[in-house]
Amino acid sequence: MKKTITNKMAKLLSQIATAGLMFCASSALSQLITINNGAGNISLTGASDSNPDAIGGGTYLAATTGQFFSYNNYADFGNMYSYVYGAGVDPLNTLGGLTFVYAFTNIYSNFSPSLTELQIGSPSSGTDWGSTVELGYATSTATDPATGSLNLDSTVTFNWNPPAGDGWYYLVVGTSLQNYELTTAFVGDGNGDTSDNLSVLGPVPVPEPSTVTLLLLPLGIAACRAFRKARGLA
Repeated sequence: MKKTITNKMAKLLSQIATAGLMFCASSALSQLITINNGAGNISLTGASDSNPDAIGGGTYLAATTGQFFSYNNYADFGNMYSYVYGAGVDPLNTLGGLTFVYAFTNIYSNFSPSLTELQIGSPSSGTDWGSTVELGYATSTATDPATGSLNLDSTVTFNWNPPAGDGWYYLVVGTSLQNYELTTAFVGDGNGDTSDNLSVLGPVPVPEPSTVTLLLLPLGIAACRAFRKARGLA
């Protein structure tokens, strides 16, 4: 009887150890790709992450509702959502800041596949990604983006080559930043035919201490004047 129990325990421990090794191996394959500002288009091969539900579900700090978009004279269309998660929610973000997820749902192409780019932010939008981001996509994405880039610290771009078509897409951007606001994004075919600007979430830098001081200075002056007036010193 003892021998039977011992054998069963040994078998169970072996199964647990094997499962643990498989989990570690599968986790090791998941990563985001580091993209530095101005480095050009960097391959995103193997940059797999999770969809929004798996990353944090309803624990996001903010989200934008689905926005319809189209291009190629309405031949291609879909809906876009964006989510932002706090530092530490996505373990694959090693930069220590917010993680942004952009979801295309119900992408549909009436003709041949034509989705070649997603651009998030612009120099005029006030978006600031910092000098480095980490890019990836969910494993449930219909067609993996081929490359990604960061330019002028303000524009993140995902590129598909060959063009992608029907399906659902989840794109992930890991940052070192802690603040966010609305910015703009567009989808296009790479030949100048793009959607209208969409309102999505993006990062903003922490104001410099000198900037904060300048912003608070008028409030201090106003408070001082109010105090002097109340004391009859005006």
